[in-house]
Amino acid sequence: GYGPLMIAPTWSLAVEEQFYLVLPFLIRYCPPRLLPAVLLALIAAAPLIRAMLQSMGYPHATYLLMPARMDSLFLGVLIAWANIQPIALNRKYLASAAVAGGLGFLVMLFSNRDMVDWWMSVVGYSVIAVFFAACFTLMVTAKRPLDGWPVKALAPIGLGAYSIYLFH
Repeated sequence: GYGPLMIAPTWSLAVEEQFYLVLPFLIRYCPPRLLPAVLLALIAAAPLIRAMLQSMGYPHATYLLMPARMDSLFLGVLIAWANIQPIALNRKYLASAAVAGGLGFLVMLFSNRDMVDWWMSVVGYSVIAVFFAACFTLMVTAKRPLDGWPVKALAPIGLGAYSIYLFH
């Protein structure tokens, strides 16, 4: 479960804290040339971990445990790594991933799936993570990122979003 009702929304903080404890060790001890491969392996492992937890009868663990949610977290690290590399990201592939992820996201959204059923937890979380990662990467790597309006428009919303979430 999610614990006592008053602190139930803080499950995501627990996931983030575990991630922030693991990430510095990964960055420090992983050889830089291997980091992208290690990140991709961790991203790919998350749905496998969720499938294992589902098969063991722990569907809520797929939603609450850091190893089961690390695909979205390490996708962010991979984006940050790619952004500082002297490589050109293929925007057509990113756009394709955003469209495919968006369509998958809509299918999951309108299929009325429970957040911990097999399809949603094993496939859906990764689809949603890929969608948002691709959209974010397209935005931050644009030659003219819409003159900064997305950041200017979204920053005030972001400032209050988490506190609103906690009070919700």
